[in-house]
Amino acid sequence: MEFRLRLKSYLITVSVGVCLCTPILANETRQNGERSPQRQSGDQTIKFAKEAVDNNPESAEARLQLGEAYARAMRYEEAVESFKHAIQLKPDYEPAHLQLGNAYKALERYDEEILAYKNALAAIPDSAALLDRLSRALIQRKRPGEAIDIQKHLIELEPDDAKARAMLGWILINLRRYDEAVAALKEAIRLQPEYAPAHYNLGAAYANMQRFEEALSEYRQSLEVNPPYSRPGLAQHEIAVMLKQLRRFSEAIQAGKKAVELEPRMLDAYCTLARSYFELGRYQEAIDVLKTGLTMSPNDEILTTSLGDNYAGLGRLAEAEKAYREVMRLTNGSVEARLRLASVLSNQRKDVEAEALLRSVVELVPRNTNAHIALAVVLEHQGKVAEAEKEDHKALELEPNNALVLNNIGYSMVERGQRLEEALNLIQRAVSAEPGNPVYLDSLGWAYFKLGRFVEAEPPLLETARQLPTVAAVQEHLGDLYEGWGKPDQARAAWQRALSLSTEGEETARLKKKLAGPAR
Repeated sequence: MEFRLRLKSYLITVSVGVCLCTPILANETRQNGERSPQRQSGDQTIKFAKEAVDNNPESAEARLQLGEAYARAMRYEEAVESFKHAIQLKPDYEPAHLQLGNAYKALERYDEEILAYKNALAAIPDSAALLDRLSRALIQRKRPGEAIDIQKHLIELEPDDAKARAMLGWILINLRRYDEAVAALKEAIRLQPEYAPAHYNLGAAYANMQRFEEALSEYRQSLEVNPPYSRPGLAQHEIAVMLKQLRRFSEAIQAGKKAVELEPRMLDAYCTLARSYFELGRYQEAIDVLKTGLTMSPNDEILTTSLGDNYAGLGRLAEAEKAYREVMRLTNGSVEARLRLASVLSNQRKDVEAEALLRSVVELVPRNTNAHIALAVVLEHQGKVAEAEKEDHKALELEPNNALVLNNIGYSMVERGQRLEEALNLIQRAVSAEPGNPVYLDSLGWAYFKLGRFVEAEPPLLETARQLPTVAAVQEHLGDLYEGWGKPDQARAAWQRALSLSTEGEETARLKKKLAGPAR
């Protein structure tokens, strides 16, 4: 059973998914009267502004200037009152409305910011500046459904504004209305071909539609226009993600390196770069990248999880265990952390602790298929065959077409020599669902071997060995096949390779015994 369990370390791995883009126009949000207040001595400026108000108390402009003076001094509460007074004096005074929204935002009173813009639009319904500001505020508060009508009204007022259409595309992406987003963003690009944020967000729309080649093209285009996208590191990261999705891992590594060079504190970039190394079996390089990322953020859960995954890929189980225990601490014992830790514990034959962890997961989330699958493997390791079968079948009830469940049940039957044709059928279904999965290919070859169908057994076992060249059990399976097939030289060569890869005492002893005697 060792091979099936060991490969679980490969199956439960951190996934770096396709990320939505960051809010567009990030370098253009300071517009239409918006300021960036900074702390100044300000006393003299405020004094002069107060004198202007005293000299002309009914002047909305004087009240606005006083509010701006307070805002520059970061006295936002007083700024709010001044802006409100200006609006009372002049209800359609757009600059005062805009600055009132700014002050509420600086105070992190976001609902009041939104209400301020809505009230302003009641007085000035066709203000493009206020519509734009309200739309952005709603998006930042994760209320894209409300923002969309605002943005459409803005486009009606300014139909040739590429930026407004690009913002509409971004809102539609947040609403997962990707076809409409693509149309809006393409129109933005038609109006302004060199507009980098539109290209970037069009890439995000395509990425979410799993149209990775088109996404890659648009992300690249966002860096080629003039001026290029304002965050080239972020764009390079998305390029790396798309290349990874396309399984062009060497290119993904180059883009990932550029991303971390440009934005060394962008943690997602370290994960993507490490994952690309991982997919190429370059585990140590992946580990080095993750450690660099952890120097930026020592308590990052995703980086630490990925570090454990890579240690597991290298067979450095004690280090993987340490990383996963840290993830347990960081996540307060999340389900995924327990599953990973249980996997690496079982691979070290710490089955009692692994079983306890997995039973806790099953109790917390009884419909978690992975927990039942993993628990079945651990129970089988301990010789609790009936209990293991029960857990496997619970998993199958939850997901009748789950490839991992089909494979595990079939493999267990093969190992016990029970109903081999039925077991082969289950494994074939798993391989049909995931044709390139090396775990299932090994099971398929092993089932053919047990049925004495040696010619059919060889191709899937060789493909498993090609994909997982550092796993001793793969080579041992090949050796057993060649021994049964009457090819002693090939059998001994495969066993010798397995011995050179073996890190476990029981496995090493078994291989030495096979090599000591004549191949049968």
